Amino acid sequence: SSDRTLIAESVEDQLVLAGLSARMARAATINAYAESRLDPTAIGDNGRSVGIFQLSSRGLGHKMSIEQRMDVKISTAKIARTVLKDNVLMDMQRECASLEDMVKAFTIRVERPSNSRQKARDRAKISETVHQGQTVDCESNS
Repeated sequence: SSDRTLIAESVEDQLVLAGLSARMARAATINAYAESRLDPTAIGDNGRSVGIFQLSSRGLGHKMSIEQRMDVKISTAKIARTVLKDNVLMDMQRECASLEDMVKAFTIRVERPSNSRQKARDRAKISETVHQGQTVDCESNS
């Protein structure tokens, strides 16, 4: 839907402004799509995981209210800070890793779903269909 497209664009814009490459921002957005279909009101994991990134009260959403986790800007800012502090992900960004590899690493290192290795492979397949041969720039804006 157009709402999903607008959410995806605003998430990617915000992540790039925070210092992520367009490619890493796309990897994060693909994960958000897999987690919630980019629905800010999505609730999962028996009510523990909320918002487009399904931030869990037991994980990255710890100390965040449900309203904060449903707020696309606030939850995206949390994701940006998490990725920027992750040396493995930042090395991948510097080394211009493939979108598929970034999607997998983001799944395992940031989202951390149960059965994360299988979900990482599934999400890498989403990345193939989402960008259909388009290359997503890997240069960061810094």
